[in-house]
Amino acid sequence: MYTERYYKLISFLFKLGNILCVFCITFDPETKTFYPVAKRKNKVLIMVLVIITGLYMYFTVDTYLYKGWNSNEYFHITYGYAFLGLLQVLNLYFMLINRSDIALLLNQVIRYFKNIQRKKKQPF
Repeated sequence: MYTERYYKLISFLFKLGNILCVFCITFDPETKTFYPVAKRKNKVLIMVLVIITGLYMYFTVDTYLYKGWNSNEYFHITYGYAFLGLLQVLNLYFMLINRSDIALLLNQVIRYFKNIQRKKKQPF
């Protein structure tokens, strides 16, 4: 079902995400397990989350106060983007809090697919 290249690809993608401080989880292709990243990356990720939230809120308040509330045709779309951005930031924040549970879940999914792969190889 999965080749060794697949595990290397997953490892590369998670390493790239960790360099950019997006993921709180990394993957080891030799043991084929996910594990949480050290807490030292938390500060950078929290700072990124605060900056993103601040930008969304700034543009919404700017459109509300200085460009006219209902008279501005872009207010509702700006408000919608701010709400979607808030949902995005909350998801990243919950990933930061529950990263060990997410790593455990991903490990269970990988093991489940390994069992399916073994069962498919057996003749019926």
